[in-house]
Amino acid sequence: MPIKVTCSKCQGVLHAPDDAGGKRGKCPTCGNVLSIPGGSGGSMIPPEPETPPAGPSNSSQQMRMPSSTFGAPGEDSRKASFAPGLTGGSGYATAPLSGGPDARNAPVSRPSPTPPEVRKSGDPFSKSGPRAPAAGADAEWGSLAWRRTRRGLWFVQAGYFFALVAVVLPAGLTVAMKAGVKLPAKPGLLKLADVTLADELRAAAFLVPAALAFASIALGRLGATNAPRTSYARGLLRVSALATLMSLIGATAVAAIVGLQVSGGDFPSLLPPEESRGVAQRVGIAVAAVLAPVAELWFVIALGRMGAGLRDDRLAGRGTRALVYAGLLFVVAGLATYTVSYYHAEIDRLVAEQFQPKLTSLGDKRGFVVPGAAILAALSAWLVYVRLVGAARRAIHDWLDVNRG
Repeated sequence: MPIKVTCSKCQGVLHAPDDAGGKRGKCPTCGNVLSIPGGSGGSMIPPEPETPPAGPSNSSQQMRMPSSTFGAPGEDSRKASFAPGLTGGSGYATAPLSGGPDARNAPVSRPSPTPPEVRKSGDPFSKSGPRAPAAGADAEWGSLAWRRTRRGLWFVQAGYFFALVAVVLPAGLTVAMKAGVKLPAKPGLLKLADVTLADELRAAAFLVPAALAFASIALGRLGATNAPRTSYARGLLRVSALATLMSLIGATAVAAIVGLQVSGGDFPSLLPPEESRGVAQRVGIAVAAVLAPVAELWFVIALGRMGAGLRDDRLAGRGTRALVYAGLLFVVAGLATYTVSYYHAEIDRLVAEQFQPKLTSLGDKRGFVVPGAAILAALSAWLVYVRLVGAARRAIHDWLDVNRG
């Protein structure tokens, strides 16, 4: 039966063939020369002198591995490779230990290094690591799903651009008019009383890109719901797309009622709540005002979870920063609301004594303050969003590249 040998240096338990008694062999783990008991045969490998350590050593302080229980021969759970002639549970072929002249030159197969297994975790915010390429039908299906998701995110990017235009273009027209640019003052195309062509141009500068922004964002988020389950974002992308659609329906209801007013020759206004159209207007405004910000929040969280699913540090980091910015804005808005509600008299006096004189001193330039602030805020928000969505599209591109999609 196999002979159990314990290495005196690393305390590894090895198994040698029963005909190897009295011979010597090297422990592959630490290189120590082992004497196999149970015979009087000659040495197979000459003993090598042990080199003392460079510094002072204390044998009593040397750490020893604790002993453990080993199973049957060939089932060593502590060592993964063995010396020539020493068998174990590693599953690798070893050269036989015999006393022949060619025993020392027998080829020894060493275990080839294997890549570390990618850690699988159900935590969507687990630590980033290397992405494991998919295989077979999973890779093909995942590539198709990720392509659709990436295409949807492109429409979302286009929608954010139209939203930027919806803010910048009216503000730019206002700045241009303050600078002396004359817009056509003739009657407008809709033939409404007291509505000039310049008024219609300013309204169209906001309404047209805003409609395109709503439609593009809703369409893009519907496409992004194709993300696979392994993205950790599919559920949030779905509820975000649903909230965007509902807010789009609310805004469309308001726009339809306004269109009916304009077609009847009336000036667009908020109808009384006694009328059914007035109720529809208020419900549509409430739905759009509540669900649109919630949809944005869910979408940002979904992209952060997608970064965790794709193990992309850049996307996860930008998603976290976007959430921090949103939280800060929420805190500032809450504090401003509280301050205005409880200290409105003090605020009015402060504005009249401090802010209004400085604004008056600007003269004609004060007309540029509000449009300039609106343009700056829109550019800042657009930059955050376009970087976030761009990082998501880049992460998906990297996944497709790894999986040869």
